[in-house]
Amino acid sequence: MSELQRFSLLRGTWRLLNSFKFVIALLSIIALISFVGVLIPQGLPERVYIKKFGLPGHIILAFGLDNVFRTGWFLGMLAFLALDI
Repeated sequence: MSELQRFSLLRGTWRLLNSFKFVIALLSIIALISFVGVLIPQGLPERVYIKKFGLPGHIILAFGLDNVFRTGWFLGMLAFLALDI
């Protein structure tokens, strides 16, 4: 990758992060995931999710929705929001 391509990539990334549309989309996603995190009980043992929810319990565990506010992807979104502000 040439230096010009790297600069162009960094400039495009910077423009995306400073975009108003990106902030609104990120806030919407964070709000939606936070709502899901409020609806699903947090921090229970895995067997409780499987017993209470069945197959969706496996999906909850696979995506970390059993402890959504401490998952890397959720904290990453918050970090992007902090960088953008």
